[in-house]
Amino acid sequence: MKNKIYIDNSRFMELVSDLATQITEMNYGAETYGQSSEVGQEHVMMFQEEAQDYFNEKYDEYEGLFNNFEVYSSNEGTPKKQSDVIKELWSELQTLKRILIDEYPLQWRDIQTKLPPCVQQE
Repeated sequence: MKNKIYIDNSRFMELVSDLATQITEMNYGAETYGQSSEVGQEHVMMFQEEAQDYFNEKYDEYEGLFNNFEVYSSNEGTPKKQSDVIKELWSELQTLKRILIDEYPLQWRDIQTKLPPCVQQE
């Protein structure tokens, strides 16, 4: 069984994007880039429409290839990241609960009567 490798999301995206850009540039050459058609952004160079579509396909292909080798973005839901989010949300919920109990006891009782019995507390 392979160990999964998680790379910081921004670094993972940069790696995949750089690879997809290089192959797009090799495939389209001088036709890769063109000026933006957006008003006020004419000085900005961007992928031509066909090159952008090709880049998107290659990006997905390379991302899938890395995933096949058990290399993932850290945003792929690592248990550590999920745990951190749950802890943060739980702390916020407990703070809100404490405020309700202390400062709005009537509203807290009203909320309690609407909760299913298995969730009711205090």
